[in-house]
Amino acid sequence: MLVDEIIETEDFIIIGRDDINSNPKRKALTEIVQKICSDKPKILMDHNPVGIADGIQNNIDLVVCGHTHKGQFFPANLFTKWSYGKQGFYGYSKTNKTHSIVSSGAGYFQMPIRIGTNSEIVQIDIT
Repeated sequence: MLVDEIIETEDFIIIGRDDINSNPKRKALTEIVQKICSDKPKILMDHNPVGIADGIQNNIDLVVCGHTHKGQFFPANLFTKWSYGKQGFYGYSKTNKTHSIVSSGAGYFQMPIRIGTNSEIVQIDIT
């Protein structure tokens, strides 16, 4: 697990962030990416979709998130969609050069039930 850390691979840079809910005083993404001295594509893994806005501001190429469980069940899905907006609720979006993917995940929050949303494990092929 990467907690406010960077790993550089042969093809890209992976940035992992601490969950803002469990650590509201986590490092700013700007502070983390200042350490990058490479033009390789940057992938940001942030548990919470609020990190998408940080990714856009810092010219991250791909942001992957979870956290929302796509609302998990009705009527929570309505509140979750309102709370995170279309971009942070679920699925793929692109703003400027930043692509983002929010997965509904494989687990659940509090109650072991899902209605109107599926568990998923996302495979991303980067070419």
